[in-house]
Formats: sequence, C-alpha cells, structure tokens
Amino acid sequence: MKLKSRLSALALSIAAASYAYGQREIVSHDSPYPTLGSIESYSPEFAALIDADAPMEVLAQGFRWSEGPLWDPSNNRLLFTDVPENTAYQWTQQDGVSIFLRPSGHTEVNPEGFRESGANGLAFSPEGQLVLCQHGNKQVALYDEASRTFTPLVNRYRDRSFYSPNDLVFSTNGTLFFTDPPYGLHREQQQTIDTHYVYRRAADGTVTEVTDAIRYPNGIGLSPDGRTLYIASSDGRSPAIYAYPLDGDEFPTGESTLLFDATQYRSDTRKGGCDGMAIDSRGNIWATGPGGVWVINPSGEVIGFLDTDGRLANCAFGGPHGTTLYITAADRLLRIETKVKGLVR
Repeated sequence: MKLKSRLSALALSIAAASYAYGQREIVSHDSPYPTLGSIESYSPEFAALIDADAPMEVLAQGFRWSEGPLWDPSNNRLLFTDVPENTAYQWTQQDGVSIFLRPSGHTEVNPEGFRESGANGLAFSPEGQLVLCQHGNKQVALYDEASRTFTPLVNRYRDRSFYSPNDLVFSTNGTLFFTDPPYGLHREQQQTIDTHYVYRRAADGTVTEVTDAIRYPNGIGLSPDGRTLYIASSDGRSPAIYAYPLDGDEFPTGESTLLFDATQYRSDTRKGGCDGMAIDSRGNIWATGPGGVWVINPSGEVIGFLDTDGRLANCAFGGPHGTTLYITAADRLLRIETKVKGLVR
C-alpha cells in the first residue's frame, strides 16, 4: 500500500513564520503544516506500527544540514543540530523553531580547519544531563544550560584525540557507545585517515574500542534488552547497518552481522546512505537510508518505508506520548505520528 501527498511551493509559502540567521532564512511553519512524502508497507506487521495515511508534516526548513534530534520531555521540546552551522535549535508546538545553542560543537563561532564544526548527535545521560557529540571540540561533552558551559565527558583515547564524534547512545547502566568518523574534518584530512573507530565508555570512565572494522561508522543504537548494538556505516560504496552482540557486561562478544544492506534500495530517486536511527519499544529499527526511513525488524527484514522526498540524516521518537517520529531531513524538520512508542532508557 502506498500513499502520496506531495509538498508544493505554495504550501511552503503560507502559514509560516521565518527569521534570518547569518545567510540562512529559517522558516517555522504553523498548523496546519505542509505535508510531503509517502508510506510504503512491505509486511503485514508494519500496519501495527503506523497508519497507512499518516501525514508527514514539515515543521520547519531552511537548515544547512539538520541532525541529532532528541526529545526533551522535561521541557516538552525537540532539540536538534545543524552541524555545518555550528548551531543547535529547539522546536516547540507553541513557538516553532528558535536557536538553543551557538556555538554548539566548537567554542569558536567560525573555527578554521573544520568542514563541519558543530554538534551532531545528542542524548540524555542516565542522570538526565544533555550530552553532545562535538565535531569541532573533538569530544563528547556534557552541557549545562543554566551556566551555558561544556564539560568534557570523554575527549581522548590513549595518546590521541578523536576525529569528530558523531552519534551516541547510553545503556541503562550508564555505558556510553559512540562513533568517531572524520566527517568534521576537511576532505583532504579525511583522505589520510584509514581507520575509523566505535568506542565504549564505561560508567567509571574507562574507554575501550568496540570495533575499527566499519568504514565511516555513523548512527548507533541499542536493542531494548541492551544485548545488541546497531551501527550504521555511511560508506558511500556500501552503506549498511551492522548488529554487534554484547555480553552481560556490555562488551562485544564476537563478529558483527550485516543486518541491512542499503545498496539494493538505491535508485535515481532514492539517494544517500545510512546515517542515524531510532529504536522502538518492540525492537524495530527506524533507520535513515536511501530516500527516507527504512523500518527493519530485529531479524533484519525490511517491513516498511517512509519516503521523505530526499536525503535525510537522523530520526528520533518523542512527543507527549512517545509515539511521534521526528526526522531531520537535510534542510527540513519533519514529524509523523506512529502507533508504537520509542524506546525509553
């Protein structure tokens, strides 16, 4: 089954408040929101996760590369980042989009030597503190909104700094897993780097390697039972998602499994690779990939697809009931209501 509802230029021009920041004009839409995209079902089990006619709403647009969505239930808001702009935003139903934090990933507003200096992935620690992957500062840091200060959570491994920490996930025990591709660096620097790591930081601060076998590790997530770590590879040659089994102490126990091979789903109209992901309470992976969000069950079967009419970066569950999927789609911020709750840790 398939439903199409295309976004028109007229729809984008009405019922919208906008403001200019630098050279970019951020447009924050009002209800009724413009809609776009389509929903495709490949399995009967997908019907239990989302309605076939659920509208995909455009909440805002004008970003350079939106990323890192995170629902903040304490303030009833969505936080997200624009990595090249070194800026983090917040969105609320009442006020739309506003700047939350700038600079977000490098303490200088316009630092030299970085392709993408801003914050990328966001998460809350088990203690409820906001944690950012900072490309420019090459660290994973805690942020205190009251004092507007960053405190490094982890910024080195052995004798070297990180490249540009990208995405992260905490276990219920406080173990932090994060990816460290070189996307924040200039392309000339990226080409000199052969090994890209995924790291594990224990609650006591000890840092170890999870793997160096994935070329361009990017998005990351954990299964509901905490025994499987999912890692997305945004390698342009072979975008994919891998599953790593974890033992009771949250260490990898063996070789990874190729869970989702995105190359077979690419086309002239569905471009891009694998990036971020969200896990629902039933263990399904809502993974960004060529042309939209691919919904994969824990066995690796593709059961559905959300066509976002273009490239996208990441997604996260949130909203008052935990059933709203927010999607950062290049220059846009989208949302769609589901029938399943996101995984809460």
